[in-house]
Amino acid sequence: MLGYTIAAQPVDRRPEDETGSVRALRRQPNVNGTVHWAFPEPAPLAIVSEGELADVIRNARKGEQLNIVARAFSEVDEAFLRTATYDEVETWLLNIKGIGAWSAQFILLRGLGRTEHIPLTEKKLLEAASRTYGRGQEITPEALQHIADKYGLWQGYWAHYLRVAS
Repeated sequence: MLGYTIAAQPVDRRPEDETGSVRALRRQPNVNGTVHWAFPEPAPLAIVSEGELADVIRNARKGEQLNIVARAFSEVDEAFLRTATYDEVETWLLNIKGIGAWSAQFILLRGLGRTEHIPLTEKKLLEAASRTYGRGQEITPEALQHIADKYGLWQGYWAHYLRVAS
């Protein structure tokens, strides 16, 4: 089972308002007596119509996008996501309609656990690095890479926490 996460906005709907296919997606694992809401796996999500998804999340554009992404992830070989080069997986992500550079980087890091690269031109990351390491000067992408190289295969985590902490 693919260990990725997708952020979803809370849904303010009663179960009786849902269609059968949406209701079938519900996963509510019980951990030590606490019920948690889990995001559905891509394959079952991909067969729900864009309209049903749009109704649930109350946004037609996001319903369409969620359907496109779910279909892409349900059709890709999980081994490819785990073993292909970072650049190959990033290219695959960028070819999914609606996935841009920021989303691809986020999915690679937070969803797929691919931590070996950082987004060198991401404005927020450059600003965070400048505040932390720049001594009053802006950090260039080249300088940022030099710092990140010290973190090796974990530089994606370093960049994430640098952004969060600054």
